[in-house]
Amino acid sequence: MTVIYNSRICRLLPSWVAAITLAEWICIRGPSASNRLLRHEARHVKQWRWFGYVLFPVAYLVGWALAGFSYAGNWFERDARAHEQI
Repeated sequence: MTVIYNSRICRLLPSWVAAITLAEWICIRGPSASNRLLRHEARHVKQWRWFGYVLFPVAYLVGWALAGFSYAGNWFERDARAHEQI
């Protein structure tokens, strides 16, 4: 797992996106990140590992659709939020 600060990838996303995880890389928008955000994104790394690098993006999109295209309702996001405090 690698954390990339001041990620150019994040600049392509809406300003409310603080970070995005792409397989083993956690891309952070700014020069630092809270422990809570890092734990959230680290959980996404585990999700990528569980589902595999081909299946995870598909599973995430299916989860998003099943949640009515709600970020907050997506199972992967709920799971990551549950691990922010651990």
